Amino acid sequence: MDRIGYHATGGNRPKLRVTETIQATVSPAEMATPIIIDIPHSLGRDEAKRRMTNGVGKLASHIPGGAATVTHHWPSQDQMSLIVATMGVEVPCTVDAEDARLRVTLLLPAMLSLMSGPIKAIVQQQGERLLLDGKSGQKV
Repeated sequence: MDRIGYHATGGNRPKLRVTETIQATVSPAEMATPIIIDIPHSLGRDEAKRRMTNGVGKLASHIPGGAATVTHHWPSQDQMSLIVATMGVEVPCTVDAEDARLRVTLLLPAMLSLMSGPIKAIVQQQGERLLLDGKSGQKV
């Protein structure tokens, strides 16, 4: 907590002096708006994960604005974690593979929260398209 000290300045007005400072930091995750998108499928969990693995390399080309980069890893067997970076903004995402759906969670920075509707629609559409790009004859 801040300690504020007063000392006399020769007049009747006290002079305010801050003797300690408080530094507040807000992480990007605290400012982010989570957006959850469910993409239903009838592929089964394993086939959906296979298509996610095969399609993640194509993901950057599906992002409007161009010059996007996508990095990913699998922190658990059924969850892919991604960082999508474009136009100087990074958006952390997770994709949870389930038997009948993919659950995509985006953490939109505050500056993109006003565009959450169009972003959600694009992710839904492109997610379905990437699932359809699988090599097997099975449909979503």
